[in-house]
Amino acid sequence: MPNQYQDVIEETAKASDEVQDTFKKKPILWWVLLIAAAVFSISLVLYFYHFRNGFSDDQAVWGQFGDFMGGLVNPIVGLLTIGLLTVSLNQSNLALHQTAQALKQSEAALRQSGEEIRLAKQALLDNQKIQAATEVALSRQVAVAEDTRDIANAMALMKHFEEVYNSFKQRETYVMGLSGNQMEEMSRVRDQLQASRGHLAEMVGIVETERQRLVKKFNLHK
Repeated sequence: MPNQYQDVIEETAKASDEVQDTFKKKPILWWVLLIAAAVFSISLVLYFYHFRNGFSDDQAVWGQFGDFMGGLVNPIVGLLTIGLLTVSLNQSNLALHQTAQALKQSEAALRQSGEEIRLAKQALLDNQKIQAATEVALSRQVAVAEDTRDIANAMALMKHFEEVYNSFKQRETYVMGLSGNQMEEMSRVRDQLQASRGHLAEMVGIVETERQRLVKKFNLHK
């Protein structure tokens, strides 16, 4: 975008330089002055050549001379002045035209810059949406990881409890020589383990249900 503004500035400066060069290459004012001086000189020579009068002391003669020179030179000088004004107006029109072209280029550059800004804003919004979606996906992954860790811990705990229960069942076959109180205590512990095993089975069912829910919710593979 800065390059576009620089180009517009250079075009405007170039147009101004072209107008100045036009005036430099065509010094119209000097031509007008030279032509007016030539007309005045020629009129003066013709007057003295035709009437063959020298410098007179009579005011009437000078009045006639003034009328002659004014009547002959004034229309020519007026015509040259009109021509000078016409040329000046043409040069002004040229400068205005070039300025208008530079303004059009500037307007086009501004429109293009506005379009680039709009595209940049749209890209920023898209990036923000992508970032938000990424954060949501990461949050889901973290939640899945935490749930998976809890399930793994629960499964490990249930496996350990199952091992303890099986170990107790194996030891129960070797304690037939214990006293009545000891046997009663052993029976009570066995009943508690049996009840805990039932609760453990329920926990296994709950964990399996939760695992299936996570698989269905987050489209995970078993």
